[in-house]
Amino acid sequence: MWKNDESMMGFGLLPALLCAITLVGRAAAAAETDPYADETESSAVAQSETDISSAYSDVYLLDSDSLPDDSYSDENENLTGRRFFAAEAVIYHNDTSSFGEELEQGLRMRWRRETMRLGLIEADVVVSNIDRQFTIDQRNSADAMITLRQSFVPISDTLLMNNTIGNHRTVTDGQLGGGYRVRLPSSPLLGVTSEVGDSTQSAQLFAGRTGRVVGIALNQFEDDGGTLFGGSFKKDFSPRLSAFGEIVSYSGNEFIREHSSMLAALGITNEAQTSFLDLSILADDDANFGAWADAERVLGSNTRLRFGAFVLDEELAWMDKPIANDEFGAYLRTDRQSESYQVSVGYDYVKTGIGSSALGSSEVHNVYFNGSFRFTRNLSLGSSGTIGSRSRDDTQNDDDLTWRLNNFAFYRSPFGTSRLEYFFGEIDRGSDSELRRTLGFLINHNWRMPQSMRLSTELRLEEEEGDLFTTLEREANVNFRLDLSDELSWGMNASYFSNTSDQIETQDGMSANVDLLWEFTPNWSASLVMSRNAARFDPATNVPSPTPLVDSETTGNTFWLTVGYRKSGGQSIQALGNGQGLGTARIQGEVFFDENGDFVRQPNEAPVVGAVVLLDGRYETRTDARGRYLFEPVRAGSHYVNLVVSELPLPWGLRDETPQMMNVGLRRYGEVNFAVVRLDETIAMNW
Repeated sequence: MWKNDESMMGFGLLPALLCAITLVGRAAAAAETDPYADETESSAVAQSETDISSAYSDVYLLDSDSLPDDSYSDENENLTGRRFFAAEAVIYHNDTSSFGEELEQGLRMRWRRETMRLGLIEADVVVSNIDRQFTIDQRNSADAMITLRQSFVPISDTLLMNNTIGNHRTVTDGQLGGGYRVRLPSSPLLGVTSEVGDSTQSAQLFAGRTGRVVGIALNQFEDDGGTLFGGSFKKDFSPRLSAFGEIVSYSGNEFIREHSSMLAALGITNEAQTSFLDLSILADDDANFGAWADAERVLGSNTRLRFGAFVLDEELAWMDKPIANDEFGAYLRTDRQSESYQVSVGYDYVKTGIGSSALGSSEVHNVYFNGSFRFTRNLSLGSSGTIGSRSRDDTQNDDDLTWRLNNFAFYRSPFGTSRLEYFFGEIDRGSDSELRRTLGFLINHNWRMPQSMRLSTELRLEEEEGDLFTTLEREANVNFRLDLSDELSWGMNASYFSNTSDQIETQDGMSANVDLLWEFTPNWSASLVMSRNAARFDPATNVPSPTPLVDSETTGNTFWLTVGYRKSGGQSIQALGNGQGLGTARIQGEVFFDENGDFVRQPNEAPVVGAVVLLDGRYETRTDARGRYLFEPVRAGSHYVNLVVSELPLPWGLRDETPQMMNVGLRRYGEVNFAVVRLDETIAMNW
């Protein structure tokens, strides 16, 4: 991480960035001519890959199976392991008449390489300068955001490691670390994360500085002074029971109290996989407590029931981001669907202010539903609605009652697909003697166009009538895209909105943007986005004011240019066989004519050339000039190998044609040799 308070001079950075892209692109192209330029291998392995033909064919594929696509036109794309490199020079300029302007310019690079022994290696680099001269936010900084990742790295016979260093986000297990109504946020982190595990368990450690990511077209990491470190562990004890735990410690930010928090979660399911239960407990070092439970039940083939409850103390803390605390609640939801209809019905209850005095607390009840029915192939009708109430325990004791109903229809015609929606609702605030009613409709249409064109339009009208004022909102949108060729495409969208009120100000405005995508040479492309926004605010003429109000108008213009180089190649590494473990291994061996029948190859015993060997009864390879075969990569785990005796020359065969079983560990190799004997001599001996 480095910063510089001095601005890079205007657009002078762009020519230098373009030169850098060209040089890096040439270097990447030159490096791709060596398939093992960035992967260290032993001489024995390299020799085996040179001498042994690892090409295979799967002659027992099912219709749903797939093999790596090897139909490439570039000679470098036949290399083992996918590889990718991209570099982009970016300029982004946003200028608004009311708030100020912002200029971002820099270079973004990404590189990935898939290997069999070193895992997936990735690098992301963003070098940028951001000059922001807004009224409430002024900054001028240069920054380099660098992230390095290495995934699925074998470190033992059973364990894999994932490592990340640089700018990334903390990770909390999505299934056991959160819930249907409770979500624990992740945090931008400048630091290190390391994870070790297998298919049933994993442990993770992370540490670094917290902050926020700023920028629109390019990103910079803004350190907030906080320090975060922690670890987690997940274990699948059986297909029916999983446990998860995480501990974090945070300090250093003057606006967020120092704290340590611990999360524990348990996942339980039944043997039929029709009932699920997740239990989570969160506590911090100030004895604040939180818990939530989520259950799911599958009823029949097309009905699902979800329900749960949660409680979160007032000052409960987690990492460096606020969470929805000081509340408890429960929910119930059921979903049912078939080929012709789908229905969802639910109920939510939330009470806030449970840890403080009655002042400021509230209770919310909400009932909702959503359903649709397909009458014909071209016509579907549906409806959704909600009824909610909120009661507040404050000096005014306000109670709100809100309801809304949406009715919609999808219709497919020779002109395209239309969505028509009609909605109405009401908000009643009893103590304010304020009643507001809403009425409106929306129509969206995706027009039937030639394959190279897309066009959609939308119109929305909504009127809100209340005791104090009446407001009419109007909005229209159009989106269009045209593919002129495989290398050139452009699109545009425009919108108009108007908000007219008889008591307050009137607002109206327009926005439009045009984008262009152009691949002007192989591997080189450019994208350009230009937009303009304009809005006007006029005060109502009947509003009394001691000072005459004047019209207010604001405009904004955006320019966003990206020029990039992109290159990819190589075949994806797909592990062969039926092993269930993570990671890969290899299976090898030799086939020879066993002249003396001792199952050991002697110097004078010749190899069997072109013999067919099968892995797990599906994957096929043939022996080379030395009688050797190789399957690589194969999944770590149990496999069986057999020799196809029908391909052997008579009178040679095997005394035992039973497939040879083996268990191959991660990064290890299994060896199976086949000694071919003369069947006529074997028969004579047995006789």
